[in-house]
Amino acid sequence: MSSSFVIACVGKPSAGKSSFLNAVTDATAKVGNFPFTTIEPNQGIGYYPLDCPCVKHGVTSKCKPRHGWCTNGRRFVPVRMLDVAGLVPGASEGRGLGNKFLDDLRHADVLIHVVDASGTTDDNGRETKGYDPVNDIQWLRGEIDAWVYGNLERRWPGIVRRHTATKAPSVDTLHAQLGGYGTTRDIVQRAMDTVVRTSLIASKDELAQWTLDDLHVFVNVFLDHRFPTIVALNKIDMPDSGKNIASIIKRYHKASRDGISEENIVLTSALAECFLRRMVKQNYIQYMTGDDDFVSNDDGVSNNGVELKELDEKTRRRLGNIRDLVLFRYGSTGVQDVIVRAVEVLGFVPVYPVKSLNFGAAEAFRDCVLVRKGTTVREFARKLHNRLDVGYAGAETVGGIQLAEDDVIEVGSILGSRAPVVAPRLSALAPITQQTRNLGNLQPRRRKYKKAQKGRVPVRVGNSTKGNYMAFGDYGIRVKDGLRLSANTIGAIHSMLRRQLKAIKGLQIWLRVFPDIPVTTKGTEVRMGKGKGAFDYWACRVPKDKIIFEMSGPSLNLELAKSAMRQAGFKLGVPTEFVVADETTRQPKKKDLPKTCIPFQHAK
Repeated sequence: MSSSFVIACVGKPSAGKSSFLNAVTDATAKVGNFPFTTIEPNQGIGYYPLDCPCVKHGVTSKCKPRHGWCTNGRRFVPVRMLDVAGLVPGASEGRGLGNKFLDDLRHADVLIHVVDASGTTDDNGRETKGYDPVNDIQWLRGEIDAWVYGNLERRWPGIVRRHTATKAPSVDTLHAQLGGYGTTRDIVQRAMDTVVRTSLIASKDELAQWTLDDLHVFVNVFLDHRFPTIVALNKIDMPDSGKNIASIIKRYHKASRDGISEENIVLTSALAECFLRRMVKQNYIQYMTGDDDFVSNDDGVSNNGVELKELDEKTRRRLGNIRDLVLFRYGSTGVQDVIVRAVEVLGFVPVYPVKSLNFGAAEAFRDCVLVRKGTTVREFARKLHNRLDVGYAGAETVGGIQLAEDDVIEVGSILGSRAPVVAPRLSALAPITQQTRNLGNLQPRRRKYKKAQKGRVPVRVGNSTKGNYMAFGDYGIRVKDGLRLSANTIGAIHSMLRRQLKAIKGLQIWLRVFPDIPVTTKGTEVRMGKGKGAFDYWACRVPKDKIIFEMSGPSLNLELAKSAMRQAGFKLGVPTEFVVADETTRQPKKKDLPKTCIPFQHAK
């Protein structure tokens, strides 16, 4: 349990992306001096360093992280890393690996653009001399922009017509179109707020009045929020890297261009870090990632009581070059600084969930979770486990301070320390005996008999109106003829409703029927007798005029609901009726019921 976000390494071929991944993780990605060494994305686990609260609370000896490690009060929290295939100019039009590369970016929350600062490879990854790496920063952002904008531009007239017809909020319409890029509604909302606040678009949030130029402006702002980018200037120990680094820093000094600002540029040497890590494993030197120097046998220092190996002349000379050209010149290899900056640009807050700060003989601070800025205490409980959310009793922080459900977890706002410690009172939770099932596998938990007779769909007599009223939502669908409904059909309708209305925030769907009758089948040309056939699927009998689905949502209007329910009716195979909750369709209160049964026609 550490984080749920992904950091992706991107860049042109032969820029050193796979070497960078190997330098910050334990991965062994294939490295080669030729374009497209990487075809399928490589994955690894990097580590984000931070100060552990075990020092402040005096439990350093008991601090045993479940994931990562803690050394002398320095905690290393694991984060997921992804190395995607190289990008070449024209990828949005299909060059190189084209859309395959761009599609891999959907899984990333932040991008690390690995740039060859030496200028020894051109934009296609071929060896050259004197290439300006500033071009790489410009055209990579341009390719991602062309990918997103091109997909929207082709469908923009239809998007505007649907937006006008449904009268949906602009953010919901844009989120429905941009959801395929792994974005959330909150990101689209922040991008829209930026556009409105800076007046970049004259018509602001009125999509029907946007021109294609306005759409392009919004896409640029959206990419800043969806794909924040850290530039890792790699190969800083090469001969021509110094002048190229100075040129890049001068271009982005006190100015944000191409989605890049000066504070998001980090100098790195991935190969130097890989070599130092290999020397540590072979017990030639003592070194930790992020240090400004290493210790060898020449310094007369042992490694945890084990004497370091003697260096040969070739290894000593190579380590000396790394010390002079990288460590002494820039302070470190820079690979850990890239991870730190990538996490900080997302605004993640480290949280340590504990049951109590009185650890006793138990291990302390076993988990550290990185949560997004703005996460509330209740949302954090839900992230830990759904049982904590269902049976939530309360939470407190250091000093026994009680926290409200909607208190936002922020660095220093509650504790005054770098990492807040939130402690849900697990012992106060009521036992949970029920389990949550999704609608993809609807079936009863238990049944007395494994098989049942076929039976018939009930026909209402005696003025019965059970299930004919709206009970929960604002809109519903009613069948006008009896039928037997299978669990697969119910699940398909539910999935279709969620897909059709995925832009509606806070959408709720209620299922008014449940498949609890086992249906058996026999093969063709099988003789009668020998008992019933084998179990096939679960179903339920739905009488005429029964409401089977209801739904509601804060921004769900009549047109959207009617369109979705119309699509649901196509899957039922019987005539249906769209129902709107009002005085005539709501279940009457008990005091308003007459002494006799309510006439059936009143429920229609």
